[in-house]
Amino acid sequence: MNVDESRRTFLLGLASKGANVVRQSPLVSAFIQLTKKVGPTVVEANRPQAVTADMRLHSDTVREMVFASVRLLTGQKKDQLAWSQLFDKSDVVGIKINTLFGPGACSSPEVVNAVVEGVKLAGVPADKIIIWDRADADLLKCKFRLNREAGVKCYGTNNDYEAEATKVGSFEGRLSKILTQQITALVNLPILKHHSITGLSCAYKNHYGSFENPGQHHGNGCDPFLSEVNSLPSIRNKTRLILCDALRPLCDGGPGFTPKFQWKYGSILASFDALAMDVVGTKIIDARRKEMGIGSLEASGQPVRHLVTAAKMGLGEGDLHHIRVIKA
Repeated sequence: MNVDESRRTFLLGLASKGANVVRQSPLVSAFIQLTKKVGPTVVEANRPQAVTADMRLHSDTVREMVFASVRLLTGQKKDQLAWSQLFDKSDVVGIKINTLFGPGACSSPEVVNAVVEGVKLAGVPADKIIIWDRADADLLKCKFRLNREAGVKCYGTNNDYEAEATKVGSFEGRLSKILTQQITALVNLPILKHHSITGLSCAYKNHYGSFENPGQHHGNGCDPFLSEVNSLPSIRNKTRLILCDALRPLCDGGPGFTPKFQWKYGSILASFDALAMDVVGTKIIDARRKEMGIGSLEASGQPVRHLVTAAKMGLGEGDLHHIRVIKA
């Protein structure tokens, strides 16, 4: 797909061209209306008790946080109704996690397990759920068990990318076939952490694990590449939930695990707006940096450039004052 239109025209035009567009089932149509109603909202479930003194997680508390966040985001009081707003039995659901940098800097299995439970509650069969990232090796080092057989799947793209590169603006890369061909619905499940190049690794940066050549897209703080890849219909049209693991974030020294910059924050964030999620994530990181006596990301020469670019592209809400943050 070679697209050299303006960014806004690109977004509006692809739906009519049918490139990687998810069918307009009754659920999808209702979901689109739900996201319009909710608007730029980020739900935060904060439970300090979810994280122990030695930085382990209480899985039952984590589950409660994930489910409370989804109920509040969807406006439903019952768990089954809440998850059924997002998925149904006809879906193949991909849960895109972040595992490249290993334990301490990856999506927590406890959070992923809770999401799997919620997706099943919506009626999606276990064998139509895929936990995925770039490579099998990364999943293994983060304590995920590989599975390509019966039950919930868990595997990496490895080298199974589209034969032809997708191009939009400055971005050019071959997308994972898990994203483009295998799934109909997507959960974006990043961890909240600092990134030495982009300033922030959260919802947008998580999709640098969705294409073959992220190393070629790190110039200028990954800007505008981060925004361009997140504008792709394979991502935007399939995303049903963005759920951020902010239980044990990293405020500096990332994207790898730097223990002295990890802290016990104890939150799960949920949204339909990836840009709003990243704006709130930046605020959380900067607040911790201030507590530690280190400069904000921008003051330290690490501005999160994609917050401005993505807002200009019309991808979401980039102004914190226009984002509703509600507590679950």
